[in-house]
Amino acid sequence: MSVDLSKPAGIAEAEQLRIVRVMTELTYEHIDINGGAACYLHPGSWMNNTHGLGHRGPIDAEVLEQVTAFYAERGVPAQLDLAHTVAMPALPVLAEAGYRMSDIDDVYRLDLPAKLPEPDASIVVREVSRAEAGEAWLLLSHRAACGDEQAEPTAAEAEETRRVMEHPRSRLFVAEIDGVPVGTAGLETADPVAALFAGATLPSVRRRGVQRALIIARLRAANASGCAVATIGSEPAGPTARNVERLGFTLGFVRFEFTKPHG
Repeated sequence: MSVDLSKPAGIAEAEQLRIVRVMTELTYEHIDINGGAACYLHPGSWMNNTHGLGHRGPIDAEVLEQVTAFYAERGVPAQLDLAHTVAMPALPVLAEAGYRMSDIDDVYRLDLPAKLPEPDASIVVREVSRAEAGEAWLLLSHRAACGDEQAEPTAAEAEETRRVMEHPRSRLFVAEIDGVPVGTAGLETADPVAALFAGATLPSVRRRGVQRALIIARLRAANASGCAVATIGSEPAGPTARNVERLGFTLGFVRFEFTKPHG
């Protein structure tokens, strides 16, 4: 892939096409559309989304008809995950086709290799194998992400997490305080992008630097991966944004989700 990673359009293309590749591998069904892909796992899954449109071809009425039909056949809303660099020019055709903005997040970038601070010695972060991670990692990840330390994932939620855990490019990390696991995170290294994802900390230990420690540990792994840039998503002005800005990340692009209800 030859893109200028220093520019919003370049980092957006590299990141969105990374997502196309991994989501077509994680989901049960997909169709290729104009360089992107519409993906489907099961009803209600966050994986039911379309990625990568607009980077290798236009977003026009014909493309949107293909997306709408794919999800209508499966009885679920149609969703599009678009970088701002391609979404803004397509707003009129999206509106005409019945798509409305439903979510937004910021995608941050950091050139690699990055200079990193020393980690907090009171928080130990380890990369763990899939076998070591097992159901304990899945349960900790779910409880940390939903903010309920007694929560149990549904069968569908557990299936989604297992598929991510078992993906060959997923690298799993766990954070511990006094030997007790308190947070989890993931990393995918897919040259030129090292994508940090799924960082989560149990509510009882938040504001103690666990997320920062998980970010630093993954960046150390990313530094050694040979990738050119690290990415991480955050809700606008959220805790992740504040943590990564302190570590030198800058805003790469904005990602919009557009939804068209089923029926």
